[in-house]
Amino acid sequence: MGVWDVVWSYSDWLLILGLLLLAAHTYATWNHDFFSKKGLPYTKPWPIFGNMGKAVLKRASFADVLLGMYRQHKGHRVNGMFQMTLPITVVNDPELLKRIVVKDFDHFVDHYSIIPPEVDPLFAGNLFFLKDKDVHSIEMKDLFTRFTNDVIASTAFGVTVDSLKNPNNEFYLAGKGLTNFEGLRSLIFMGYTLCSGLMKFLRIPFTPLEVSKFIHSLVKDTLRTREREGIVRPDMIHLLMEARKERVSDGVNGGKTAKLDLTDEDITAQATVFFLAGFDTASTLLCFASYFLALNEDVQDRLQAEIDLVFDDEVTYETVHSMKYLDMIISESLRLYPPVIAVDRVCEKPFSIPASDDQPAITFNKGDLAWIPIYCLHRDEDYFPDPERFDPERFSEENKKNIKPFTYLPFGLGPRSCIGNRFALMETKVALIHLLARFNLKVTDRTPIPIRLSRKGFNVGPEGGFWMGLTPRNK
Repeated sequence: MGVWDVVWSYSDWLLILGLLLLAAHTYATWNHDFFSKKGLPYTKPWPIFGNMGKAVLKRASFADVLLGMYRQHKGHRVNGMFQMTLPITVVNDPELLKRIVVKDFDHFVDHYSIIPPEVDPLFAGNLFFLKDKDVHSIEMKDLFTRFTNDVIASTAFGVTVDSLKNPNNEFYLAGKGLTNFEGLRSLIFMGYTLCSGLMKFLRIPFTPLEVSKFIHSLVKDTLRTREREGIVRPDMIHLLMEARKERVSDGVNGGKTAKLDLTDEDITAQATVFFLAGFDTASTLLCFASYFLALNEDVQDRLQAEIDLVFDDEVTYETVHSMKYLDMIISESLRLYPPVIAVDRVCEKPFSIPASDDQPAITFNKGDLAWIPIYCLHRDEDYFPDPERFDPERFSEENKKNIKPFTYLPFGLGPRSCIGNRFALMETKVALIHLLARFNLKVTDRTPIPIRLSRKGFNVGPEGGFWMGLTPRNK
């Protein structure tokens, strides 16, 4: 081979490499003018990573990334951002938010699902014994998660487990697998965001295979056993089995009724919704509420006085409902650290807001994605003065009426709000009543002050875990 042949050979490869790089860059940036075409403010995205680069590279938490963009575009009704290559309109204005989630709900009926239901129907188809006086430093997230695991196993699936005595029981391990969004699951999520067609073709599920098999098998066996033996239990599975027997009106055609078409897969997916709400949402809320109580001993003392006044070893619905100060503490904990950073809506039919004196017109086309930045609204000083301070008095009977509507929405609002929120709240309150009736929460040298949010995955929590101390109360 002559010298010129070698040169031309290298030139061919360089040309091919250049074309591949050009194609990759074009693919990664082809829609970066999405918001400029609409005349909307947006944060300039990186190729491939969009505005999630710092979160993906673990240089910042997802919550801090979203809060930074929210503050960057303060004063604008909406701002644009990119989740990898996916353009998202972030709705910052409470009045516009109200229209999307309530008034004009028919334009934004559904949540967005990156994971196709035909690939992963389970994910996409859903709706303490201390005896001495020393301060024991405990990682509260693990402790509370074991408690919530046992509660959800019983109330949703009718299964009795004891995750303190049997720490590696199959139900607990399934819950950990279902709620762990780090590592491989994070990469799979990125894959569906960047090249959903390829991931769908390969049928790569988001839910770990062993977890999916366990939950499907558990629900299927439970349904068959109960149908065969006529077993009735006061749990989620029984309610869904009863719902499958009901006839419902279609609301049109003269109110014709039809049997509710609930398949075993539907029942499995809906039970999983409660699994997620009860397993991780409640345990995380318990951790943050306990953290603030440990840091604010005056608040803890007042709450314990309220508990001592009404609690007599048995917790009833009426008892929980009567505890106003407990409700204030839970509400303020949810304001500072809501269970989800943002919720989404997909535009189902065109929707527009005309321009105002200083704001551009806003247009949503079918398929456009809107985000509601809950974490950011909760930390906006225009709605919550001194927003970083823990202050349960914001939610007193006198003060909560001053909260601007649609600025406090820890579980979302409207017909698509979290269906498991009441369950998670009740579970949290009952646990705190029992805990604080017997123990004091203390700060230890391992307690994170201030909290720095973990940059791993999408779950909200501090770096290093929730370390606190427990001492028995002397009553």
